[in-house]
Amino acid sequence: MKSFNASLYKVNLFNIIMLHIKALTVLRVIAGLAIIICLMQLTACNHRQTTYFQSSFDTSKYSNLGPREIIIQKNDILSIVVYSDNAEASAVFNQPMAPVGSAGASNATGYLVNDQGDIQFQGLGKLHVEGLTKVQLVTLLNDRLKDKLSNPYYTIRFLNYRVLVQGEVNKSGEILVPNERITVLEAIALAGDYTIYANRSDALLIRELNGKRDVVRLNLRDPDIFYSPYYYLKQNDLVIIQPTKHKPSALRQENIQNISVAASLVSMAILIYSLFK
Repeated sequence: MKSFNASLYKVNLFNIIMLHIKALTVLRVIAGLAIIICLMQLTACNHRQTTYFQSSFDTSKYSNLGPREIIIQKNDILSIVVYSDNAEASAVFNQPMAPVGSAGASNATGYLVNDQGDIQFQGLGKLHVEGLTKVQLVTLLNDRLKDKLSNPYYTIRFLNYRVLVQGEVNKSGEILVPNERITVLEAIALAGDYTIYANRSDALLIRELNGKRDVVRLNLRDPDIFYSPYYYLKQNDLVIIQPTKHKPSALRQENIQNISVAASLVSMAILIYSLFK
């Protein structure tokens, strides 16, 4: 009798082990299918789409290219500090410093370019600055101050120089540019670089200048982008990185999630069944 019970116990143990093996096999199959689905999604954006520049280019062609001068626009905020041989005389034409924080620091408020393209300059009154470069603004100030100051010179900065990047980047939003110089590729890098679904050959750039709105498409995989007048961004430019056709729709993503949840539930059910059968 003991021998029979021992044999029966061995048979039951063998059956339980086989059920566990079958359950694990099913789990492996389900896990493999899930991995295949993930790989299909990741490889949908092929290597050619992720390459920055598709063709070779002569670097000497682009070595002398540089940024164009910034044009003052409406709603720009300008910091203009006047200096001369006489500091007291110069102070008349500088904005009063406004206190910042509790540490005793101070900062100038800046000149806002209004809707007419004018600023109200300290000690001089209204100046029309829209459409001018920094060099041209210096010429204008020299002309207005030549009889008032000895050897005047200036520090001119844009206080609200910024660009915006949206679409298929990892961190969309506003990018402040304190050095007043940024390229479209630098802006994308600061926005966290492309996502895997970014279409590098179809970026949209929206620029407003002199009351007109330009909308252009840029191929960021073409080396000739360095020649483009839109390679260096201007203040308030908006860059939109378009998605590729391989990006799954919201419905497709929801279906993939549902399949994953269903696979997990089936795996759990098989495991519980094998344990308690």
